[in-house]
Amino acid sequence: MLTDISLADGLGLRPAQAQDSAFFERLFMSARDYFYQMPLPNDQVDALLRQQFHL
Repeated sequence: MLTDISLADGLGLRPAQAQDSAFFERLFMSARDYFYQMPLPNDQVDALLRQQFHL
């Protein structure tokens, strides 16, 4: 369970909240930077990744 996790000093866990959504989306997209190697304009890749995130 989450209560068994040891964290470094100053770190803690809390349930996700609605205001965390923008951070989660940026994190999702930053972990998939290889998508930008496709022969597509960056705005299309952004749209594709946003769709995947919301799915």
